[in-house]
Amino acid sequence: MENDEQPEIIVKFINETGGKKLSEKEKRLRYSVRVWKKRLKRRKVIERRKKHIRRLLQGKPLSLHNDIKTRVRYNDVRAPEDFSFLTNTEETIDFLNRIESYFNKRKQVFVVLKNVKNIDHSAITVLLSLMYKFRVAKIKFNGDFPDDLKVKETIVDSQFFRKLLSPMSSDMGNDYTMTKNNQIFARANTIVVSEMGEKIMEESTKTIWGERRICKGLQKTLIELMHNTNNHASRSEDNQEHWWLSVNHDKENKKVDFYFVDYGQGILRSLERKSNPKIWNNFWDNFKKMIDLGSEQKVIECLLNGEHWSPEQRIQPYYRGKGLPSIKDSLSRGQISDLQIITNNTRSEVDSNNFIHLSKNFNGTFIHWKLEKNNENKIWNI
Repeated sequence: MENDEQPEIIVKFINETGGKKLSEKEKRLRYSVRVWKKRLKRRKVIERRKKHIRRLLQGKPLSLHNDIKTRVRYNDVRAPEDFSFLTNTEETIDFLNRIESYFNKRKQVFVVLKNVKNIDHSAITVLLSLMYKFRVAKIKFNGDFPDDLKVKETIVDSQFFRKLLSPMSSDMGNDYTMTKNNQIFARANTIVVSEMGEKIMEESTKTIWGERRICKGLQKTLIELMHNTNNHASRSEDNQEHWWLSVNHDKENKKVDFYFVDYGQGILRSLERKSNPKIWNNFWDNFKKMIDLGSEQKVIECLLNGEHWSPEQRIQPYYRGKGLPSIKDSLSRGQISDLQIITNNTRSEVDSNNFIHLSKNFNGTFIHWKLEKNNENKIWNI
């Protein structure tokens, strides 16, 4: 409405009607008041934003004005100085959760990496899996580079930007070559591709032993994780399941690190979806009692051992030979090393049988393992 004083007259008029049934004219007046209030509120927000921008531009050269005006539309989220899922788990999860909260509100974010002093591929892979959700949902995002040149180089060499800006397809990540020390693979609408696992095994064993070798534990772990994606991931807005795998070669120390990320809801939360009574036999109901008692770590331990927990505290086998039990079996046989799992409120250092409760919840599943010279291997005869 044109006159800012007009709504006061309208409100006074409407209040005088008391509890009478409203006429069409009175209904239109009330509607006009609601519209005016919304416009006034929106106008105040715009004026505050303009005032804030004017303060930011004071004393700044004209060449920076456009960048500053663009930046003010984003919500800053600062990464921790030690940006690592393995060495600084809870701070890194908190950082990711703040980004995800803006995603859920469909708000733009600016990822501040300026002060990061240490970064590894665990954090890069998880951040990539989360930022890709913004791209799929068509929510704008931006960020800066770390001041530390070594950290900046690590991000650039990791293929973070290449994968973030590439279209997701079923063939994404098949370009595995020996010329690169770092590779990131991604899949949509997951199909288990044994050929990709074979390529990864071939190049990984060349890094460690200087020749192609067969590592059954490595290929089994990759296949099991691909299978389990459909169970533990959540569908993104393009109605596809996404998983991410980072493979990092350390030729000097003759080892290869693997980081697998299933961003969605995590293992424990996904158990609620299990509804087939023939398979689960009140599995989730019993495990939920443990979670309510703060025993999420015990749940993961049981899952790794392929065991079922009952209210009478009896442990019984329920699910052997698949998923997590199969991956742990590869660790026990010496086929892989340093298996670590982070999901929901639990961090599991499986090789040392150490299960840690986390104060921050990670909405997904992160798995790290290594292939080293002392791991079981055989002559290549494929």
